[in-house]
Amino acid sequence: MYKLSTQNIKNLNAEIYNCWGIRINSFSGTNGYWEGITIAGDKAPDGIYYITINADGMDKKIYHYSGYVQLVR
Repeated sequence: MYKLSTQNIKNLNAEIYNCWGIRINSFSGTNGYWEGITIAGDKAPDGIYYITINADGMDKKIYHYSGYVQLVR
């Protein structure tokens, strides 16, 4: 399971993409997480996935992050 740890964030939206740039899942909220499942409900294969995160801070700023997540079962 991939879960973010946040501080001073009101809300966030995360999108997960496969190696071809196709969005395979998303989650929102500071308690959101990804269990390695695709939108269709299938298990995503082990590998590297790209994630983008947009978050609303308590300081009224908007934060953007992008990076990689490795899925290993």
